[in-house]
Amino acid sequence: MKEDYEKNDSLSLTLRCLSALAMIPSSDVTEVVFIVTGNMLSHKKMLEFLTYFEYVYIRDGRRPGRSQRYGSVIFPVERRNDFETVSEGIARTANSIES
Repeated sequence: MKEDYEKNDSLSLTLRCLSALAMIPSSDVTEVVFIVTGNMLSHKKMLEFLTYFEYVYIRDGRRPGRSQRYGSVIFPVERRNDFETVSEGIARTANSIES
């Protein structure tokens, strides 16, 4: 998928839409993910990628093994969400101090 991402502008634009989820209010992220992923460009590896993305960033995934237990996401929405800092105009880097 990496080669296709580098060669196909439509595919790269489609996948970059997922990074914009950090700018959505935390309470709306799950709903917006389903909207965005429903309009994704078709690719032979897209389902595999979106499944990985969903279980790492959006919702709890099933842990390997026999049990039906679910593990927590690796990067919770609240931890990586920048909606409040962006809406308040807070700088996310020290670039303004360095210049």
